[in-house]
Amino acid sequence: MKMPILIWVFVVFAHSVPFLQGCKSKPSTTTTPSTTTTTRTTTTTLYSPTFVSDPRTFVVNEGNIITLPCYVDDLGGLQIIWERANKTLAVGDTVYEEDGNRVHVQNRENGSTIVIREAEEKDAGEYVCKVADVELKHTVQIIVRPEVEPDPKSGVVTVKEGEPATLSCKVTRGNPEMAINWELESGYPIFWFGLSN
Repeated sequence: MKMPILIWVFVVFAHSVPFLQGCKSKPSTTTTPSTTTTTRTTTTTLYSPTFVSDPRTFVVNEGNIITLPCYVDDLGGLQIIWERANKTLAVGDTVYEEDGNRVHVQNRENGSTIVIREAEEKDAGEYVCKVADVELKHTVQIIVRPEVEPDPKSGVVTVKEGEPATLSCKVTRGNPEMAINWELESGYPIFWFGLSN
């Protein structure tokens, strides 16, 4: 009777071995994916052309044509902007002037010329040609033919013989300032004044 008990113990022990093996710790391997980030920095150098036109003062008679040049060494695909009194006149060949039928832009390979026909007194002032971050300034002066009217408007002054006669006139327009000269109808000078104002 002792023998069956030993067999039962053996059977119980043999069935316990796989259960105990399942509790053993096994070495584990964890793989962490690595990420590489590449940053590229692009530096753009703004091209600034050099003007080959010089800043100038243009003196133009009223009614004539104003021609202002703006040329650079290499335009490099940039556009020329024309401004006057902080107002855009033209960009490239597009004219934004209200009086656009008088204003025209002639574009060339490395610059442009702005042309203003039938110059008026209001066209006087500073014109700015801009390319990228550089600019060129031209000054325009308009010579306006003076207009003088007598005072009184009839031009007739009546005085008695021996009394002083006062003759006067008004300069209603004209540029630049002018001197006033009084002379007889024969051309003999009577009096010379300084500037009109």
